[in-house]
Amino acid sequence: MAKISSAKKKLSDYVIDEIKRMLISGELQEGSKLPNQNDFATQLGVSRLPLREAMQRLSQMGVIVEKPGVGTHIIAGDPSLWDMKVEAPLLSDAKATLELIEARRCLEITIVKASVNRITKEDIEKLKKDIATMERALKRQDRTAYLKSDMAFHFHLANASHNRYLLRMLKDIQALLEQFMMEAFSEIPALLPDSMHYHEQIFEHLIKHEHREAVQSMSDHIGSIEIVLKDYYERRNIRSYE
Repeated sequence: MAKISSAKKKLSDYVIDEIKRMLISGELQEGSKLPNQNDFATQLGVSRLPLREAMQRLSQMGVIVEKPGVGTHIIAGDPSLWDMKVEAPLLSDAKATLELIEARRCLEITIVKASVNRITKEDIEKLKKDIATMERALKRQDRTAYLKSDMAFHFHLANASHNRYLLRMLKDIQALLEQFMMEAFSEIPALLPDSMHYHEQIFEHLIKHEHREAVQSMSDHIGSIEIVLKDYYERRNIRSYE
């Protein structure tokens, strides 16, 4: 195994490139268990920090799965299917941010459609607690606490769909959403009260099993974020799509 040389490219990128090369050459295969981080870092000739950064990115991309006490395994063995650009977008990256919002709209609307007639009393109680926690966080202007309860609401909503694959898809973009939302809430404070308003609307329609209204409220919620972002980019002359 060739050791990784340092250059202008980030070392974590080189780690990913090396894992990709090993898969193409057959040294690693789908299902292969990677060495522990100390040994793997030594084999690659890097420190543990860039290795951890690479592992985090590969995990977000769905290439590896890390389980305590079990180890790290390759679960996507075909590098040609990896999208190396799928990382949490910075707010300044207009194109990537708006693509993330577009993807989220499709997923969240599908989740609402599945949840509105399947939601249970237990699901409703969890969502009710999330709403109350969000309201308290908003009053304190605690963006971190608000984000945590906001994400909890959407995961409990996905769970209310009682479709394990919809829940899995939301988990796949969780890290991307959390990083983007924290930056957006900090840079655009007006998103917080708007977000609270739409979450309350969605909840009210769900508990009444109002299908059309619940779907519309979710669409309006994601659409309002998109509108605010586009206005933000326009005022700063940041281009999104060509």
